[in-house]
Amino acid sequence: MKDFFQKYKSFINYIGLGYIGVILNIVLSILMMRMFDSALFGKISLGKSIFQSYEFSHLGTRFGLDRVLPHTKSIKKRSYLFASSFYFTLFCSLIFSIVWIFFDIKNAYFYSFFFIAGVFSSLSTLYRVFYRTYIDKTVFISISFWILIFPILLQILAIYFWGLSGLLYSNFLTYLIVFIYCSIKYRINLKINITSFKYYLKKIFSIGFFLFLSSIISFLALVGDRFVVAKYWGLSLVGDYSVIMFFFVAFTTLSASYTELIMNNIILNKDPSYIIKQIKVVFILSIIFTIVAVPILPYFIEFLIPKYIHLVFLMQLILLGGIIYSVMPILNYYLHAVDKRKELLAINVVSTIIYFIGLFIVLNNFHELRYLIYLKIFSFFLVVALTSYYFFKSKKNVSQ
Repeated sequence: MKDFFQKYKSFINYIGLGYIGVILNIVLSILMMRMFDSALFGKISLGKSIFQSYEFSHLGTRFGLDRVLPHTKSIKKRSYLFASSFYFTLFCSLIFSIVWIFFDIKNAYFYSFFFIAGVFSSLSTLYRVFYRTYIDKTVFISISFWILIFPILLQILAIYFWGLSGLLYSNFLTYLIVFIYCSIKYRINLKINITSFKYYLKKIFSIGFFLFLSSIISFLALVGDRFVVAKYWGLSLVGDYSVIMFFFVAFTTLSASYTELIMNNIILNKDPSYIIKQIKVVFILSIIFTIVAVPILPYFIEFLIPKYIHLVFLMQLILLGGIIYSVMPILNYYLHAVDKRKELLAINVVSTIIYFIGLFIVLNNFHELRYLIYLKIFSFFLVVALTSYYFFKSKKNVSQ
């Protein structure tokens, strides 16, 4: 037993960290649901979506790091790769902020707390990406604690004692603290001349750009649709929709965390049989999680947030839909590893176009969340089916 825990120590620690984060997010969300009405919760959800958009401020360079760093042994070259992505991400994050200011200039002050936090979060995440490529995951897990757990913990305390203002100010202050801590504690040399900057930026940008486009289109379908829903149905229904989708995010944390830990093996080995084995593991874990979660969810909601008890069936439904979607992180990383990024982009473009066509039909002809959830689950099946097709197609080519 001791050998088992030693062998899987990193996996157990990181998955545990991920679910501590999920629990803290649940606590934070429950506090907001209890303290704010649906309209204000919907507005905060849009702010959170703005914050999440900064995950893409690297414009693909972070994905390039994922692909290149595992093969790069030189410390100097590794620091050059990191510095190139760092400065480029900083520049793009500032451009993002200018865009968001003009997105809703009347509420720019309110949303500024989220996009300032997004700038610092995007830069801190690069440290996670850098150390994630090492076989020893100790530093990666340590950084993950500061990025995933520390901000949420302080936000819970801030919202409990100071309400909305506590949430807003703690949101950007915590990520500022995290960035300062990471840049000092896990310092990476950021000195780079302009020639090296251009060379390494071009290298990681060219590798990661198609995956970036694919990811941002996927983001539009998973999160960006809330802006459209808000326009047609109002902030109150966006709040209800966000409550339902929160449980989907909590559910898929398991597969996303697991995939991060095996990313190096996927990138370096490119072995289809290994991918199939890992998909089975994630699928089985997801089914077990669902079997446990679905029956207890009504009691959980009734006890903690009874005003959302009418949404329980849709929460259970989105959990069931999440089972099939749980395999997506592994499939995405594999197709990235075998340089099928254009195919990934095509998959996401097609599935997102179909989803948004369905979305506009639902928003214009129905006014019930259940139809939106049905559509969302359909989109999960569609994108997994298309991605699986390209996986088996690439698997066939590898075996030949």
